[in-house]
Amino acid sequence: MAVHFSCPFILEYAREYLENRPGYVYKLSDLDLIARKQVAQTRKAISAKPNLLFCDTDLITIKIWAQEKCNAKLHFVEDALKNNTTHFYLLCAPNIIWEEDVLREDKNNRDYLFEENRKALEAQNAPYQIISDLNEERLKQAILHVEDFLTP
Repeated sequence: MAVHFSCPFILEYAREYLENRPGYVYKLSDLDLIARKQVAQTRKAISAKPNLLFCDTDLITIKIWAQEKCNAKLHFVEDALKNNTTHFYLLCAPNIIWEEDVLREDKNNRDYLFEENRKALEAQNAPYQIISDLNEERLKQAILHVEDFLTP
């Protein structure tokens, strides 16, 4: 997406952080640190004033992660979400084949987590579109939704 629109892209900091953890083990305090770093990276990118910025993830994901894995809330995340400046979300439907990855969890909870994300976006009154096409069409669908959003 970022290549297509010639704009910056913020990676998911959690992956970088957890790849350096023995056994990929984490606790609530790690999620708090991940959230803060994700926000810092996003703010840094925004400070360059790009016309458009894509982020692989944001605090909604970390909020759900903390709830599901630690049965807890992160005050930093809850407070930051009150001032969320994300303008548009692409929510990917869990209809593609699961790809194994040492950092991926919840192979059997994909539908549930999709719904939790959808509900969280609606609770935030965040504009979003669901991406459900398959293969090359998935990217095309995402591009069209972003173009529609950007067109006044």
